[in-house]
Amino acid sequence: MAKAHVVLVPYTSQGHMTPMVQLGEALAEAGLQVTLVVTARVLAALERAESSLLQHPLLVLRSIDDGLNPDPNVAPSFADVLAGIPSLQRNLESLLLEMLAAPFPPTCVVSGTFCSWTQVVTSKVDLPRVELWSSPTYVYSVGFHHGRLVSAGMVPFKGSMEDTWITCIPGLPPVRASDFVREFMPTEEEMEADPKKCEGLLKVVKESYGGARNLYRLLVNSIYELDSNATDDLRAEGVHVLPVGPLFLQNSSKGIIERPRINALEEDQTCLQWLDGREASSVLYIAFGSEARLLKDDMQELAYGLEASGHSFLWVIRPGSVVDEQSFDCILPEGFEERTAAHGKIVSWAPQMEVLAHSAIGGFMSHCGWNSTLEALCHGVPILAWPQRADQGLNKVFIEDHWKVGIAVQKHGGKVKRAAVETAIKQLMTEERGALVRKRVKEVKDTVWKSVQEDGSSRRHLDEFIHALNSLADQKSM
Repeated sequence: MAKAHVVLVPYTSQGHMTPMVQLGEALAEAGLQVTLVVTARVLAALERAESSLLQHPLLVLRSIDDGLNPDPNVAPSFADVLAGIPSLQRNLESLLLEMLAAPFPPTCVVSGTFCSWTQVVTSKVDLPRVELWSSPTYVYSVGFHHGRLVSAGMVPFKGSMEDTWITCIPGLPPVRASDFVREFMPTEEEMEADPKKCEGLLKVVKESYGGARNLYRLLVNSIYELDSNATDDLRAEGVHVLPVGPLFLQNSSKGIIERPRINALEEDQTCLQWLDGREASSVLYIAFGSEARLLKDDMQELAYGLEASGHSFLWVIRPGSVVDEQSFDCILPEGFEERTAAHGKIVSWAPQMEVLAHSAIGGFMSHCGWNSTLEALCHGVPILAWPQRADQGLNKVFIEDHWKVGIAVQKHGGKVKRAAVETAIKQLMTEERGALVRKRVKEVKDTVWKSVQEDGSSRRHLDEFIHALNSLADQKSM
């Protein structure tokens, strides 16, 4: 029986790299050969961070050049990224042809949804293309059904976002425009400032989602039981979608979650010892992911509200996470650290999975990025939702209104004020509403873990995918 060989081509941001690596580990543990292809810039960042990915026992790492500056300190502009696509296509094609001539040729290519440039390459070398969608299925539905937004007159958007409800996306419950994926719905004012914005958006949407029915498979880092309406709708539309998440649980053995460090930031392990000295469920963990950037005013309001709540906290303030502020000293209110030193700790980066697993953690103030949301759910930690961009507003709606595993920090006039922060913290950590949320999140935790056990929905879907790949490899070897 031939061994299937999967080539992974992730989108380069942290939130997309992480689940792709986790998928690769799960496939490799099932006996498949896995090659992870990254850009020269990502490889340089991994080398600088001395990432364990460089010597991963299960994954082969290869890099291709995009013609851009490989220095990880130089962030390419969007125009630069687009300009680098022809180089990526040429170099990926060369790499795949080289691999196809080797003893264990590739069986398929798995790419990120926003790596639609791989479609041309896989067609030329005659390899099936699979996508890994790293957000929930209901967010994929927004891109797939984007034409309905256009037909409904929502693109460009006119009017009040707070007072307008989006009801035209199958698989998605009615949601306020203010909670919708803003990147999919530019406003009239934004269009006037950049007349090509809508044209560019429609082009990206068509390239990213237009070929969904032609994919060999669409893998989603989500759970059917939490995301069934959108999954069923896409299947009815002819998309072969398989929810296989959470991927970090798929490659865990005997309930132990291990992962390679991908981020270039060094984790501050001292926070774990600090948590050891705290009472059970007493600490609020605050982290806004690897990419979100808050305004200084938001950080100050958060600090004042946190201080007024009086609760113990572990707060991750990532370097560069505050807009237009280079110095950490300028971010927080004067004297804040001194006044909260007895019950608070601030770090620049934390080992999030270990933090969420710690018995002292009683809540997680989060930007509602999907990776963070899944990690909170698998540990049964309730969420204080403060979304920033992309899919995070929709995730907040599901977290608070549908799964009922968290509480949103309320905005007034589009801004979060310190009183709202204080109120939300107290609700989650000490009041009756928080108790109901904590009970519910434990139930969802059970659902999440059952999905990856033998005969669980996510496990079945992943096994189905692996079986299909092995069958493909057998056919090609005949």
